[in-house]
Amino acid sequence: MKSTPESRIREIAIADIDRSANHRLPRIGDAERLEAIKQSIAACGQLQAIRVYERADGQKSKKQKPYILGFGARRCAAMEALERTTIQAVVFPPATDAEIAQARAVENLHRQDITPLEEVQAVADVLEAIKADTAFTGDPYEEAAARLGCDSTWVKDRDYLHRLSKPVQRFALRSGLPAGHLRELAKLGDPAEQMRLACESIGAPPHAFAASAKDAKVPDWQERLQEEFLTHLADGKVHRWALGQLKEHVARVQLSLRQIPWDFDQPISFGATKLRKCSGCPHNSETDRTLFGIDEDAANPNGFCLNPSCYNAKHAAVDAAKEQVLRKVSSKDDQTPSAIRKLAPAWLKENTVVGYIQRQLEKAHKEAANAAESSPKPGHGRVPTELERALEAYGQAFSAWQEKAFKAILKGVNSDPAYRLSWCVLMGVSSIWTHPRVHIPRITAYRLNPVTEEPILPPLPPVVENSIRIAFKGDRGAWLAMMKEEEQFGFGHYGVPDTPHPRVLEVLAEMMELKLTPMPAWKSPATEGAKAKPVEAKA
Repeated sequence: MKSTPESRIREIAIADIDRSANHRLPRIGDAERLEAIKQSIAACGQLQAIRVYERADGQKSKKQKPYILGFGARRCAAMEALERTTIQAVVFPPATDAEIAQARAVENLHRQDITPLEEVQAVADVLEAIKADTAFTGDPYEEAAARLGCDSTWVKDRDYLHRLSKPVQRFALRSGLPAGHLRELAKLGDPAEQMRLACESIGAPPHAFAASAKDAKVPDWQERLQEEFLTHLADGKVHRWALGQLKEHVARVQLSLRQIPWDFDQPISFGATKLRKCSGCPHNSETDRTLFGIDEDAANPNGFCLNPSCYNAKHAAVDAAKEQVLRKVSSKDDQTPSAIRKLAPAWLKENTVVGYIQRQLEKAHKEAANAAESSPKPGHGRVPTELERALEAYGQAFSAWQEKAFKAILKGVNSDPAYRLSWCVLMGVSSIWTHPRVHIPRITAYRLNPVTEEPILPPLPPVVENSIRIAFKGDRGAWLAMMKEEEQFGFGHYGVPDTPHPRVLEVLAEMMELKLTPMPAWKSPATEGAKAKPVEAKA
């Protein structure tokens, strides 16, 4: 009697098995489980064969090996750890990727230690197999439920969780977030919001876990925070939100689409911005009220958006489009509503753009009329001197340099937690807040006398420069010694800080090994052909 294909148990080479499509997710305790399997095989031999499929001729993969793994990934890993080169396998005839995935899913769902996210992947595999069957015309959720031996609501719940970003899925696996919490997080369309609420719901620091799948490699300080959180989690020292509390937080980011300045049924395309239409969007509550838990509301037929980044990007595109239309209309004689409408993109609502443009044109006309009435009469005011014009130009260049340099300093400070700590120490030194500032004479055409002053850069007190060096290169003892003589301060004690002295910026840059562009040099027009030089330092 000829044996069935399912009964073909063979000893095959482990190197001939393609395991790339196996969906077993890494989890805490995997190393211990693998060690237990390894010890069992070493003591008793391989008691259970793995399942593989022969590769079909047209079944391509990055790893063109003769067999495709169905299930038994941990047994393969244990045999490799024991330096075995072959393994017993039940070899099935070729099958489609969808059929293999479905068989793997059914097997995985019967494991006792399966996680919610592995359930998600199993459901996805079964649904994919059903959709790949061109002859099937029924409800895929009902069919998946029948194949898996569960109800369709459970299948839908697990399918919803596919909306979670990969980083959130990994975090959920490590932190043990329950399926109910994951389902609420799946409502959110913004990966950053998903990660933020996932962390906060289980007491993890959100800044320790990257929200983007691109940030696979995290800095050492983030790894330390992650390990610290997981230790607290294992010891039961973290505060978990109840499901109701998470639902409240998710509801807070529901953005109403009742009154929006763009067309609900059209995609937005403006410059580099390409955004899908709100109608039918998976992040719109109207696409699936069961998922979002929002009842039908006649007063808000468009539902709610749960993707703040897309929602805000659309508002930004609206503002940019209105400004573009305003610039075009302002230079034309025809400024009627129909002319405005022709210049606006089709996705921008007519009442939005026409009303805005008309208000802006009216405002501009009023400002022009007021300027004409208040302009100085002949004989009033005076013509700025050459020195005053040079001072005004220098003041603008210096302010631009100062702003750019300060931004570079703050970026450098935020690049390293150690620098941020040094910055905090420095903010406790009163002389940093009270040192003298650069003086550039203020120019106005309505002064009685011309300006004869020139810019003054007061010298930086040694105590300030010394404090910067101690804050950024000292240790705890040096910090304490420096701070001992400083007065205690509270909120608002020194007021809002002004832009620091240029020398402060230069020293900070030196301590953080940043390269600033040179400070603008002052060139007095009084001396013909005089060489540019830094502003004079006066006591």
